Amino acid sequence: MKILIYNDTRPYHCGCEAVMDFIEATLVSQGHELRGGYLNYGNYQSRLIKRRGGVAKRPISDEDLAWCDAVLVNGEGGGAARWNLNALAAAHSAGKKTYLCNSIWPERLHPDWKELLPVLTKVNLRGAISLKHCLSHGAVGAEATLDFSYFNSVGNPALYYNFNGGELFGDFYEFEPEREKLQAAFIGWPTLPMIPRICGWDYFVKSLSTASLYVTGRHHGIYAACKARTPFVTYRRENHKILDLFESSGISIPYPSSETELNEAVAWARANRGVYDQLFDWMESQAPWPGIIEGTR
Repeated sequence: MKILIYNDTRPYHCGCEAVMDFIEATLVSQGHELRGGYLNYGNYQSRLIKRRGGVAKRPISDEDLAWCDAVLVNGEGGGAARWNLNALAAAHSAGKKTYLCNSIWPERLHPDWKELLPVLTKVNLRGAISLKHCLSHGAVGAEATLDFSYFNSVGNPALYYNFNGGELFGDFYEFEPEREKLQAAFIGWPTLPMIPRICGWDYFVKSLSTASLYVTGRHHGIYAACKARTPFVTYRRENHKILDLFESSGISIPYPSSETELNEAVAWARANRGVYDQLFDWMESQAPWPGIIEGTR
């Protein structure tokens, strides 16, 4: 099948790169022919990606739709966002199969999705909360898996940094109002941020595996830590992107929302390695996204 991939987020950081690599590797292994690189997800992100040498955003064209049998939208950056809706609506109107994958899903939904969501060929969510919301909004046959970055293979990089069991700081989400204040508490800690086009997924995960603790506000930073089996401390986001993982696993890990709670969570993480091992074991038992099999629907 000829599949057009929409919302290629690779230039953002290595976690997004891992997602896209997994999508493409899975589909190619199933014999599909791919075309992609269509970025279209918001003013801030599009400016960021243009600065980093990515492909400028644009809508799906008639030529794109004439070529493909299906459109697959990577749900990163907001699965229910307008740009993804427009891409899937155009594909559905053209009689193409439609797939939305690796997405979170909000509790409240734009009205335009109410007609489109039930007719999508397949919807894949990142966790239990998103799945519950999506099914309540009319999705048919939606499924939940871990974020695709987790399933991307990690090789043996020629280079990585050995932190010798030290504790690391990554960074917090750009739009956290308390970002500078929160980060000030970790001045002097060794750092391992997710720097696009510099720090690859293999390097990132392998380096994390040499640490004893990773503090990060990044969703993909958490997934990399889990892949490396390194305990982590995170910070409460404005959406349920991180809670999707905790809710799905049923394993309770602190989710701080203040500077005080963040410091308490660091102390808790140092004392509760066994709880993290439970989470890592559960994640390793989870089945990956199955890809696209002809005749799904």
